[in-house]
Amino acid sequence: MKTIMPTQFRHFRRIHFLALIAASTSGLPTSSANAQGRMLAPDTISTGDVFGFSVTPDGETSFFVKSFGGREKLVLLKAEMQKGHWQKPETAPFSFSDGRFQDIDPVVSPDGKLVLFNSNRPLPGESATGDFNVWVSHKTRTGWGAPSVLSNAINSDSADIYAGMSLSGNVYFASRRAGGLGSLDLYVSKFENGNYQVPVNLGPEINSAGSDSNPYIAPDENYLIFASGRPNAKSFMVSFRVDGKWSSPVELPVRSDAAGSMFCPFVDNRSKTFYFARTRVENGKRIENIYHLPLSELKLDSLRTLVTSLSDYAGKYKIQPATGISTIEIWIKDGKLLGSADGQQTLQLELTSVPDQLLIVENGEKITFVRDDKKQVKSLKINMPDGEVTAVKQPG
Repeated sequence: MKTIMPTQFRHFRRIHFLALIAASTSGLPTSSANAQGRMLAPDTISTGDVFGFSVTPDGETSFFVKSFGGREKLVLLKAEMQKGHWQKPETAPFSFSDGRFQDIDPVVSPDGKLVLFNSNRPLPGESATGDFNVWVSHKTRTGWGAPSVLSNAINSDSADIYAGMSLSGNVYFASRRAGGLGSLDLYVSKFENGNYQVPVNLGPEINSAGSDSNPYIAPDENYLIFASGRPNAKSFMVSFRVDGKWSSPVELPVRSDAAGSMFCPFVDNRSKTFYFARTRVENGKRIENIYHLPLSELKLDSLRTLVTSLSDYAGKYKIQPATGISTIEIWIKDGKLLGSADGQQTLQLELTSVPDQLLIVENGEKITFVRDDKKQVKSLKINMPDGEVTAVKQPG
């Protein structure tokens, strides 16, 4: 910690709370207070060795992975809905019951016309199994067609997994390919002029130095839910499209299992249901099942409002009049506001019930953001014991 000399104290006292800001989401209203979710169809589907649930838009057919308590044998299953109940599953027509290949992560496209999945089966022209690649099966009049490679532009010589598609045809997936920011990064391959383009890394706003994977992309690409190994992450992360850019991710209010982990998020937009899987290891065997909860319990609208507000606060502010430190910079990382005033002390802020107001945890003082006639943040104010400090937001 930097030592503050007596001659510096007067200036430091007025701006110390701005040195490095961390705004948490603890002020976010969550009436469901970290939803747990219910196990899906324990009589037919959640048999203790399944994950990766996806359902067709009409709600009549589902696909998921049977893991047999490990990761050696991985087979895709298909189940049909009859009279409100999921029936006994059977091997998906594009997988193999003997597990000759490892098939995982089936994701139905928003229009229901195809299923994306990942497999280590040999690529066309090859005889040996390899890393996971993205495959596709198209729906036909008689069922589901023979699988084929989705696109050579997407697959790499590293593992490419958990691919999902938007209504535009853009494919979001995770990959271990070279050049990533972490051990596993999220990418998008845009579908343009009938062809998939070279995948683009979603960048440091989404990807961390850890592992980021299992992306669920909303049909209109308005939000992205994914699993993340970033420090202190306790749930799925969600990022929203704000002004054409991805917002910094924030956690979903879904309770994590202390004995295991959560993965494979999927949203059924017809029934407004959120599906995911939990996995844990007991006595060397994986125990994993599929869970579901109402989409409303994710509080997506509230989270969108939150990240939009946080984006509004980010930027550079000039203190007027200057009091030893003239510029405050605020930015977002991992769903939190970070700021600095000449790199001094670190303090934390929390949202309050008052719009555009943040609480300084260490001293109870409040920061208020002021908006102009166009609802844009133009300045911030802090009421200190010895007077009010004002800082004006700078362009750009």
